[in-house]
Amino acid sequence: MSARNGILLCLLMIAIGFLPSGWVFKFKRVETDSDYSIGSKSYTENMILAELVKLAGESEGLKIRHQSEIQGTQIIFQYLLNRSIDVYPEYIGTIRYEILQDPNVISVEEIRQELRKKFNLEMTDPIGFENTYSIGMLKSRAMELGISKISDLAKRENLRFSLSQEFLEREDGWTQLAMKYGINIQKPKGNDHALTYRQLESGAADVIDVYSTDSKIQSLNILVLEDDLEFFPSYDAVFLYRAGLENENRQFADLIRSFENRITNDQMIGLNARCEIDKYSETKVAQEFLENEFGIRVEIERDSIWRNIGRNTIDHLDLVRMSLVACIFVAIPLGIIAAKQRALGQCVLGTIGVLQTVPGIALLVVLIAPTEWCGRWILGRPGLGSSIVPVIIALFIYSLLPIVRSTYTGLTMIPGSLCESADALGLSRWAKLWRIELPLAMPSILSGVKTAAVINVGFACLGAMIGGGGYGQPIFSGVRLSDTQLILQGAVPAAVMAILAQGAFEVIERVVVPRGLRN
Repeated sequence: MSARNGILLCLLMIAIGFLPSGWVFKFKRVETDSDYSIGSKSYTENMILAELVKLAGESEGLKIRHQSEIQGTQIIFQYLLNRSIDVYPEYIGTIRYEILQDPNVISVEEIRQELRKKFNLEMTDPIGFENTYSIGMLKSRAMELGISKISDLAKRENLRFSLSQEFLEREDGWTQLAMKYGINIQKPKGNDHALTYRQLESGAADVIDVYSTDSKIQSLNILVLEDDLEFFPSYDAVFLYRAGLENENRQFADLIRSFENRITNDQMIGLNARCEIDKYSETKVAQEFLENEFGIRVEIERDSIWRNIGRNTIDHLDLVRMSLVACIFVAIPLGIIAAKQRALGQCVLGTIGVLQTVPGIALLVVLIAPTEWCGRWILGRPGLGSSIVPVIIALFIYSLLPIVRSTYTGLTMIPGSLCESADALGLSRWAKLWRIELPLAMPSILSGVKTAAVINVGFACLGAMIGGGGYGQPIFSGVRLSDTQLILQGAVPAAVMAILAQGAFEVIERVVVPRGLRN
């Protein structure tokens, strides 16, 4: 590799890494500063409620961003605390057990006072419907086994349970339920809530946890078992929001409270069914409800499939290019150090290898808090913990091992006679590295970069779990709605991007690797 080609490659990498988002004009996103941000968890009902507030606010001239598909109560609650979002829908039972962790606080006013005292948060009165946890079985299977109450489960052996991950871990979830009802079985493995319905329908499971307003209870003919020992608490829906919102914008705070006692159980089940069965978007369903029940008319943008794919492509490309380019500039020097300083190199390779074994979801969640701390106290920018920054850092970490390892391997596999010849010619350490060792190791290095690029494209899909966007957004939505077409809108472009990324580095290899060294 000539010095000229090396400089050109570095400039190319820098250009790719800092290329502005929205560079494809047709799919360019209109970036606007939002007045407020509303969050929602990764299930249909929560997203509909968030869209209701968003659209109602837009009808009054507010700019509101909806950060959707956030996985888990603790993550979205942390987003509210660090002001990454301003409001999100929650449930009384979840607040008592998961947030306040005090089941003795029962009344709405008691809960409101505790939220103010501990977290400086406000809570609306109940929206009007209750979405309690329940245990369900297919009616045909329940009748066959003579089961109508949760206590009947303790009398049956060999039942197959498929329970959502959050239900398994909650204080008001499976462990305490099993203890109260004397259900003595091994703790089931956790699953995505949407997938539990698929397993029940296919016969792979007998018992699942359900939300009482799920539309699939009716469409799949599910029997909700009687909670005969009254284990489950009240799960009235409410909105949680920052206390400062009252002073900042009284109009927006009043708008949030305007939903108090306005949505019944039957209405919420109907809204969920419009999304999950009739396949309308949450935005469209919220628009219709606001017009029919509140008399609020608001126009929504109808995006085509191709426009959505284009927007997700830009988001996904942002995640991949920024993390990969940063990793290349860090990992190659680490690989050189590992090859030149063998004792230190083993520590470097061992540490990076350990980081590679951390599960992706765990790494994303763990990175939220330190990223938020750095943003708030070092950069003076709150909200980094709920942006794409934790996703980029996680992708960076996962890209290290293949590039460092391939650089190390490429340099250590160079025949010793070539290095001795370079020493005989009187080349300095840096001249030998730049003119002889790196060119000889370049095929191995680029092989590691190609591997890291493919890993990055696939792993970036998980970023949607914490609001990172990209191809993971339609994939998770498709799983939630049992919509194969939506899943393919994320899966197929991700596969194409991985192939193109590998092809791009094949082209780079032709530029920087001498003909005689190419594979």
